[in-house]
Formats: sequence, structure tokens, C-alpha cells
Amino acid sequence: MKDTIPINAAMGWEAILTDENRHRLESHDLPKFLVKQRWFAGKSGIIESVRLVEWAPLEASHSFLSLIEVRLQGGAVDMYLLPLAMTASTGVEGLERTAPNMVIAPIIAGRTSGLLCDGSYDDRTCQSLFSLVENATEIRANHGRICGVRGKAFSMVLGNRQPPLPVRRGSAEQSNTSILYGEGFILKLFRRPEAGENPDCEIGRYLTENTRFERIPPFAGMLLHVGRDSSEPRTLAMLQGLVKNQGDGWTWSLEELRRYYQISAARQFPQQAARDLGGEDDTSLKPPSSFAASALGGYTDSAALLGRRTAELHLALATP
Repeated sequence: MKDTIPINAAMGWEAILTDENRHRLESHDLPKFLVKQRWFAGKSGIIESVRLVEWAPLEASHSFLSLIEVRLQGGAVDMYLLPLAMTASTGVEGLERTAPNMVIAPIIAGRTSGLLCDGSYDDRTCQSLFSLVENATEIRANHGRICGVRGKAFSMVLGNRQPPLPVRRGSAEQSNTSILYGEGFILKLFRRPEAGENPDCEIGRYLTENTRFERIPPFAGMLLHVGRDSSEPRTLAMLQGLVKNQGDGWTWSLEELRRYYQISAARQFPQQAARDLGGEDDTSLKPPSSFAASALGGYTDSAALLGRRTAELHLALATP
């Protein structure tokens, strides 16, 4: 970045989107930035064009939400959500060291230099996103509006906490980006927002607000983009209650399976095992053998509990 000419941002976020600067971002900076992101789905293709199609300033004048249209060679077109923020010189060195892939371009405002970066790595921008949901705020965009929707469970999740809550980032970056607020909330940014109702929000909101099923993170709100035309809104983000955990079921299952094989490898296979199991049709109806039960530890009980919770979930979804 040191050899790159900085963008003149003396007039704030509006200066970033002047014709000259926007052309530079679309043709140079954003294509280089996108291919470094885990959530970018077009890595196997060649970017033909990038276009900023929508933007809306947040409460702090140093940041704004944008929707970016990416066209790949061959005709595939996707829309991506990208919050953009401008950092002052005091935060430049830290960001370039800890999250260099979040940097989009250097900027300068008068005698002050800084960076244009992914706003999910800027605490003030993250606080603005949370505030949109908390206050059910609506802000104007150049081709529509951004609407914060506060869920019925928001106050319950907030409890006695007083915003602003400390911000940190989720460690598992995949197709979405997670922002954590204190020990109470998690905001999931949908990096490829599609038109129409988002299944995560639809199901989570229904279970939280219309059933008694409590075995999911409670739905606390969402961010929507509503265009001026008749197209369906796009869900940009979902706010949920943060559930403490010790990992995920897949990793835990692999660890238990590895432990089971280590125990089994030291044992001789029982001669009567096949006969004791009986036919395939009734194997699942029999309790596990004493050896299997001891080797698997509490995993079978946890698997049974997961089955019960899944059944309870299906019954809740079937509620008229």
C-alpha cells in the first residue's frame, strides 16, 4: 500500500464516491480486495467488472454501507454487501499488521493519512450497525433505504446491559461475517444478500416469536435493503442472542470417533460380535454392547439428546 497513491477523502465518504474515485475503486482497488476474501464466491472465475450500485452513510460520517455488483467472465453476476470505513493514521499500522486483507486503499484528508477498509473491522461502524437494529432506524440510500428491524426478543437478550457494547469479531470467517457485541449479541453480515426473505431470519424469527421452542439463538433483529423499484427487499444482516459454546458438533464427533478408534485398536475384536448384533433390520433396536458403551463414553446419550431436540424443532416448525 505504501507505493499506492492515496484517495483524497477530505470531504468524507462523499469524496470516496466521486466519479474519479469510484472508477478507481471499481476498476482497481475492489477487484484486488475481493479475491482475498473467504466470502467471495468468484475465486475460481475471472472478474469482468465491479460496480458500486448502492450506498448509504451510517451515523458516523466516516463510514457507509455499500452493495457491489460483481460480474464474472461467462456472465455470472452476484451482489455483495460491503461496509466501508475510513481509519485515521493512528489505526493504520495496527490494521495493516493484524488484518491486511481488510485494507482496500490508502486515503488522505488534508495532512491526515489513513485507510479505506472493510467496515466490519472498524468498531465505530459496527456500533452504527447495531444501533440501526436497536432503534429500528431507517436511513436513505442513493437508490432506496436501509431499514433496521428490532425483534421482539431484543430487550430480553439485552437484559441489564447498556449499549454501546464492546465489539469483537468472530474467528470463523466463511460465507458470512460475524460481529460479537459483549457477551449478549452476534450480528451475522450476509455477504451475498439475495432478494427475498432470508431463510435464517424467517425461521429464527418464527421460532423465537411464535413458538415455545427455545433451543436456538433468539432472533433479535435484522437489517434490510429496500429498493425504490418493486423488487423484493434484501436481508443484509441478522442479529441474534449469543449462545456460549465449546465448539461445534462436527468437530466434537470427529474427536469422539478418533478416541473410539484409539480404544478399539488396543482390543481384540469379539468373536461373537457379528452374531450378537443380529440382522441389519433390528440392529438399531438393540442397546449398544457394554464395550461400545464404554468406548463411546457419553456420546450415545448426546446423540440421543440431539435427536430429541431435532424432533422438538420439527414439531415447533409444524405449529399452525
